[in-house]
Amino acid sequence: MNSYRRASQFFLFIVSFSYLYFCPHSKVEESFSLQAVHDLFYHGIKDALYKSMGLDEKNTTELPYDHLQFPGVVPRSFVAPAILAAACQLVRLLLLPFFHDLADHPLHVQFLARFLLLCFFLNGFFGFAAAIDKRTKRPAIGTFLLIITAAQFHMPFYASRMLPNIFATILCLHAYSAWVQDQISKTAICIIVTTAVFRCDVILLLFTGGLSWIFVSKKMSILQALRLGVVTGIVVLAITVPLDSILWRRPLWPEGEVFFFNTILNKSSEWGVSV
Repeated sequence: MNSYRRASQFFLFIVSFSYLYFCPHSKVEESFSLQAVHDLFYHGIKDALYKSMGLDEKNTTELPYDHLQFPGVVPRSFVAPAILAAACQLVRLLLLPFFHDLADHPLHVQFLARFLLLCFFLNGFFGFAAAIDKRTKRPAIGTFLLIITAAQFHMPFYASRMLPNIFATILCLHAYSAWVQDQISKTAICIIVTTAVFRCDVILLLFTGGLSWIFVSKKMSILQALRLGVVTGIVVLAITVPLDSILWRRPLWPEGEVFFFNTILNKSSEWGVSV
């Protein structure tokens, strides 16, 4: 890695971190994920798990989760908030002998969760730039990509915001990194996970990409595509459905319900409407 690449990476990091530091307030769209990280960090899933197993006689309204009182238009998955909350707990435990307890400072926990999300995002973006270098055999292209991205507002600002789009973008960056290196199976897995857990509309990318892999580049047969899709889908659903069903207190596949609400029922216009 040359000095220009390191400088471009540092530039993108500094710009993104500056947005995180100087703009700490949240958008309404990230309220679910932000509150979910808070609830899972402070309460875990023990209360919801006991309730689902019939081991707790409390009323649903007494469970310490914000989403049960303010569920929003459609349910969202807890997979990404659970990962961030677990990572925050790990950092808290590592710092506990040397620093104050992060749990005593909720705003520090929020900042840490957003910083970790930013690190996940930048890891994906740096990998994407490196993949472009390998594909084109011209390292300057990836460097210019990082500089151009840092010079714009959108990506650096939203990289630390807990939106489903950002969760999906992280996996899509890994998918594109694999795609430009002809790692089609890895690409498909990343896109399937993104579609099933974070953004159901990424199915359009999966559909068009799948057609190109099977019929244009012929990197994958129909049987291979079906096998990969079914296996990956089962594994992903085995993770998201139990976790989200426990926390939402009903059998649930969040992105499946989002797809049904937005596409089948055509009720996406109800987003943001107060009743």
